[in-house]
Amino acid sequence: MENKFTVAPWVDIFETEKNFVLLADMPGVPKEKLEITFEGGVLNIKGETDIDSPKGRKIIEEFKNVIYKRSFSFTGEIDSEKIEAELKNGTLFLKLPKREPAKKKIPIKTA
Repeated sequence: MENKFTVAPWVDIFETEKNFVLLADMPGVPKEKLEITFEGGVLNIKGETDIDSPKGRKIIEEFKNVIYKRSFSFTGEIDSEKIEAELKNGTLFLKLPKREPAKKKIPIKTA
């Protein structure tokens, strides 16, 4: 079995009024080898490439199979039920909707 290196994918995170948007470069990762979890305010991304090199004598081999892995902490402001993910052309797009702030009317007691 081939040894795979673990590397951190390059990531950009943008904040809009209603969402955090995360873009991660993960070339060579198929949808079936991508795992995304969100638990306890921590987003975990893991993806594995599975590239078959042609058989024969290698002259140059610059692209190896790798495991991409990153984690990000969010402070309870993500609505985990509404997270959306898309993998397109080697880039993972994640939309992390912000949780609506809890609004509560405070009753005022009279003395």
